[in-house]
Amino acid sequence: MPIPAWESNQPAIHDDDKAALHLYWTQVALAWLERLSTTFDERLQIYESEDFFLLSALQQRPSEVLLAYAQKAQRRILAMLDGIARDDGYGKYIICVLQNDDDYYRYVSEYYPQDGKFAFSGGMFIQQGHGHFVFRQGDMNSMEPTLVHELAHALLSHLPIPAWVNEGLAVNTERRWAPRPAPYKPNEMAYMHAQFWNPETMQEFWSGKSYLRPDDGNALSYDLAQRMIAIIGRDHGALVNFVNAALDEDGGQQAARDCLGVSLNDITQEAIGADFDLPNPQIWSAGKEKGWF
Repeated sequence: MPIPAWESNQPAIHDDDKAALHLYWTQVALAWLERLSTTFDERLQIYESEDFFLLSALQQRPSEVLLAYAQKAQRRILAMLDGIARDDGYGKYIICVLQNDDDYYRYVSEYYPQDGKFAFSGGMFIQQGHGHFVFRQGDMNSMEPTLVHELAHALLSHLPIPAWVNEGLAVNTERRWAPRPAPYKPNEMAYMHAQFWNPETMQEFWSGKSYLRPDDGNALSYDLAQRMIAIIGRDHGALVNFVNAALDEDGGQQAARDCLGVSLNDITQEAIGADFDLPNPQIWSAGKEKGWF
């Protein structure tokens, strides 16, 4: 895959010249997409809106509809996550809609670790180089939730937050603006939570490793994070303070104490009726992979 050496593409432009920096990175992004468009079995088309490029396997009309939806979703997320989300990067956002599973996994595998077992996915925000969204072609009902979820990640990418905070915010945003049917009934989900979580798996959750699991722990991690953020978000001001203070390095536990006046265990107890160990960074794997969701 033609993945640029982003570090060597730094422009000789002063940091204060924001318009020039935005234009530069927009031109770099377009040049990359033109190269990437010829990489797959069928040439992909490039479409453009005010804030987005779309590299698309879709026909022209659905591509235009998706771009219009992306513009609307961006405004909604910034309003919903006021005080948290930010749109202050340079260059247009990039959305890649690939034709099938083979193209999708061929591309995203470039950003995975070489070894290990990983969950299937329908899309992701790749936060390396020029951050971009990539997902598989589908109908609008399947692509819109994925776009909202991944766009939320992009608008949170300036924050050094734990994975569970990041995912909880993204899932809540998705459920607000592009809901889809729940895969399990509430009693089924409650049973699965009770069976899965223990001191070891909770440390995986706090560290972010559980989002890489290829089993039910993956879906349960998203659900637990969503519940916890929904609890914190009952007071938007408290949510803003917590998210802006939360750090990946300690799983957000200090921010919970300082901004919410509770421990993270108090929140998991309310969310799923479980009270396990607090985040313990000393036992987390030093090789935890980061940079994509």
